[in-house]
Amino acid sequence: DDDDDDDAMTGGTGDVNDEAMAAQEDRLAGLIERRAELEAKLRRIRADRAVVDADVASNRRAVDELRRRSSAGGGGDSGGAAVDNSGNAGNNDDANDGVDDATKTIEKIEERTDATLRAAADLKDAAEWYDGMREAIEELGGMRILGIESDNGGSNGGSNGGTASPAALIIKFELLYQHVLEVALSSEIVAGRAAKNRRHHRGAAGETLRVVSAKITTPTIVTASSSAAPAASQADTLSNDPSTSSIEVRIRQPDDLVVLAANLPPVDDLRFVVRETQGRIRAAIGRSEELATLRSSYLTRIGPVPKNSEEHHGQEVVCSLPAGVTAVLRLCDDCPLVEGAVYISDIVGVGGWNQSDLNLIKERLNGGAGFASPVALMDALAKEIQRRTTHGMSEDKTIELPKTPTLPTRR
Repeated sequence: DDDDDDDAMTGGTGDVNDEAMAAQEDRLAGLIERRAELEAKLRRIRADRAVVDADVASNRRAVDELRRRSSAGGGGDSGGAAVDNSGNAGNNDDANDGVDDATKTIEKIEERTDATLRAAADLKDAAEWYDGMREAIEELGGMRILGIESDNGGSNGGSNGGTASPAALIIKFELLYQHVLEVALSSEIVAGRAAKNRRHHRGAAGETLRVVSAKITTPTIVTASSSAAPAASQADTLSNDPSTSSIEVRIRQPDDLVVLAANLPPVDDLRFVVRETQGRIRAAIGRSEELATLRSSYLTRIGPVPKNSEEHHGQEVVCSLPAGVTAVLRLCDDCPLVEGAVYISDIVGVGGWNQSDLNLIKERLNGGAGFASPVALMDALAKEIQRRTTHGMSEDKTIELPKTPTLPTRR
């Protein structure tokens, strides 16, 4: 089933396309909504169970009281036999009637108590089932809420404008089973906003909760090891440590996401920050593994991640092939999650390569949907170069590389 899900996401090509990503986001949104419904129903069940427990305790106290009164009314002093018989007969009849009524009342209460206990057992089973469903949904979505607490200091409030309340709400999320994201929500005055935006995430009357800050509290360095890495490729790694063969990628803090979320309505801003932060973590994990594999397969120099990746067109990675071709790759922020997130920005060759031929190869590989994986892009480049040289498919060769010249021998 996991293989089928992977094929559905990648379309059978091994790359994640936009439609698959959109489908996964819709699925995650549905799971989150379903979890909210289950949690609301679970709270109602627990409230009903508390009422049932209180009813059971009240019934038990009533039964004990009736039994005590019955015992007190049925007992008497044996010396009462000296009293007038006619008076005793009337009193005994009244007492017997009272005992019968009390017995019937006790039986009814015991029946109600048994029914209440059975209902409580059913509610307990339902609560356990909903707990299991909630945990399953959290596992499928890769996200669960660790806790919610109030920050009375209000240090995170008011960063997005408006009149902020001195109290802030802190929600802790666990993303992908190992990273913790803390999101601070603060109330602000929303007089004049649409009722649709006010009815969700609402605190006091006339106020709503907005995302004011977010921070990943767990380590933001993702590490992947590359086996059998060429010695020359260790000269420039993300960790800047020539003695290590590991690749380190830093997860960007979601400060910019909080700024963008300020333009969204309540609830949507929280959903946006959590979803995009989870995407950044996935991208960092995937990029570290891709770079480790790339450095193990090709002679590679990995450049640092620029502070402003949009201005510098992404991270630069230089790879060399045995055919005398060197390609400069650019890795965008979404690499390796989105097709087209990695491309060849420049390509040069030595030993007889014509630059126009290399530009044709570059245009062919950068065209179409593009590549999400730098390893897949370099593999495709190596196959294309092999196909276009005399060392590749002879019936489809288009490039003739000069042979290595030999010096004449002395006679």
